[in-house]
Amino acid sequence: NTPDVLYSPARLRSLLVAQEAEPRCVAASIEALDEAVEMIVGGYAPPSLVVLDYCADDDDQRERFERAATALAAAGVKIQLLALGEACALGKALPAPTLHVPAATEDPLTTIYYTSGSTGSPKGAMLGERMYGIAWRAPDARPLIVLNYMPMNHSFGRILSLRTLAAGGTCHFTAKTDLS
Repeated sequence: NTPDVLYSPARLRSLLVAQEAEPRCVAASIEALDEAVEMIVGGYAPPSLVVLDYCADDDDQRERFERAATALAAAGVKIQLLALGEACALGKALPAPTLHVPAATEDPLTTIYYTSGSTGSPKGAMLGERMYGIAWRAPDARPLIVLNYMPMNHSFGRILSLRTLAAGGTCHFTAKTDLS
């Protein structure tokens, strides 16, 4: 399978529905916004679509964002289309959550890595605090400066970021799939 087939709107929609994931939000880069809208219009509509790297001052991005809003409205999809900054502002207005303090014997869920493993079908691997903390407690001996292009839902992308930060280093991230 080519990346275009693996991440097509139809394939992503089928995974969301068939796997019963039902996320409350779909997050997309401005670069992938058209595909996210196509997926949502095609049958899976979460309560919100958050555009991660939208800059309203960029004419092309603003046009793409407005085109997405128009397409969603024309399809009769009831969804909040938000720039990341708007979503953050909404979150800040909510009451503070109650802090969970785990029991001494509890290993609370810390993260979920999404992986295709050996089957090629996406699945989540749940990691508790004990396993996830290994990356923080075993940093490199010297601070690193890293250009990270792996997705943050991938174990290599996330572990590289954690180890770099734990060693006092700096992570730089590419914002586009062409690494520009």
